[in-house]
Amino acid sequence: MTTTTTSLTTYLTRLRRQHHSLYPPYLLSLPRNITAGDFASASSQRYLLDQILYDPITRSYEPELGYSRRFWRWIVGRLEQGVEEINLMDPGRDEEVDEKFYEALTRFMVDDKPSEDFLPKESYRTFIYNLSSWQIQSAQGGVVDQERYITLLEEQVAVQAGTTGLRTWTAALHLAHHILDDRNILQPDSDGTGNGSFPTIIELGAGTGFLSILLAQLGARVIATDLGDTEDFDHGIKRTPLARLRSNVELNQLQRPPHVIPLDWMDASKPPETWQELIQETPKTIVAADVIYDPDLIPALVTAVRVLLGSDRRNMAVFAATVRNPATLDLFCETCIERQLSVTPLNLAPMDDDDPTFWDSALDRGCLVRLFRLQLADHG
Repeated sequence: MTTTTTSLTTYLTRLRRQHHSLYPPYLLSLPRNITAGDFASASSQRYLLDQILYDPITRSYEPELGYSRRFWRWIVGRLEQGVEEINLMDPGRDEEVDEKFYEALTRFMVDDKPSEDFLPKESYRTFIYNLSSWQIQSAQGGVVDQERYITLLEEQVAVQAGTTGLRTWTAALHLAHHILDDRNILQPDSDGTGNGSFPTIIELGAGTGFLSILLAQLGARVIATDLGDTEDFDHGIKRTPLARLRSNVELNQLQRPPHVIPLDWMDASKPPETWQELIQETPKTIVAADVIYDPDLIPALVTAVRVLLGSDRRNMAVFAATVRNPATLDLFCETCIERQLSVTPLNLAPMDDDDPTFWDSALDRGCLVRLFRLQLADHG
């Protein structure tokens, strides 16, 4: 009984994280050792209501109604199955599914109107993660809330308004996982203790801001960049990468938020004032996730990295790439070498598919994610 109770608690906690991060309901399932009757218990129903349906996080930033309808329809189906199972085993109990689940499901079904173009609507998406041991140790013995949140407004289609920058992609989640596990991948400490401070972080193609926000939460000074104009901020435009990035940074109300600036890789060969300021930042680590996808953009991307690294050999870049087309990734590595950049694969254990640090939306489910460190190449 203890094993089942522990497993149920763990499963419900996982289900909360899956729901908040918009994990597809069609991939949900009960673990083999948890029966529908266990799932429909009074304590389980109370958790589902208090910690998922009425969680203050999602009450303020609710998932898109279509997603909520599909998720809670799955939940109600399992609860009905479980209640039937309980009452068959013990007819005297007369267990029921709480009416609040039906009320919520009815609201989601009634309020869910299709968009004018019939595409999935934008949605809030909240990633929940635990502090790692190195973060807890740095708290110097104080009481630490180990749970952290990143809430983003995202598009639910891969490409929206001609850009891929309005949703969080798989490679960013994997890179974040590895940073939480060992921050030395961003700047290896000379003593290997992991107690040094972060370098300044510059993110290229920051998109929704997920990675920049996480790094800011971890205490780094972050400069988040993407395509766009500063005027986007003033006109309420949220469907350009830069404006969405700024909006999501503000949404998370950070003590030291990332500094959001426009940056076009095509300008690297003629760097304006913005580039000069970034070049002078040192030591620094450039991070980028899922920006290696278009062969035509690779020369500009690599040139941008080379210019930003400057001449300080303490500077480095860490890239995470989802391998959709191996030839594109090979071209990126070859171009780096041509521009006097060394490419070092980071052979790290992959994030656990069954219990990942961050739950993905399954768009790139099954794709390999590779990490690289880029540095100035040694001459001679």
